[in-house]
Amino acid sequence: MALDGRGGHRRTAASQRPGPDRLNRLVQAPPPCSRTPTGLVPTVVGRAFLREAEAAVSAARRARSHAAHGQGPGRPSRFQRC
Repeated sequence: MALDGRGGHRRTAASQRPGPDRLNRLVQAPPPCSRTPTGLVPTVVGRAFLREAEAAVSAARRARSHAAHGQGPGRPSRFQRC
C-alpha cells in the first residue's frame, strides 16, 4: 500500500480492531456516493478483486517472458530457444 501522507496503514489497523473508535467511525461515515474509491478497497470484494488483478498481471508477465525466450507456455524446457 502506498504511503501518500494520509497514514493509510494506521487507519486500516484501527478499523480492523473492534472498539468504540470503530463504532464512531461507522456512525460518522460519509454516504457511499461521496466515498473515495480508495476507501472502498479494503473490503472482502476489494481484496478478491486485487488478488485477481495481481494474478492476471503475473500470468501475463509469465507468458511474455516465455514468448521472449522462444518457448510456448507449455514448454518447461529452459534451453529450448526459437
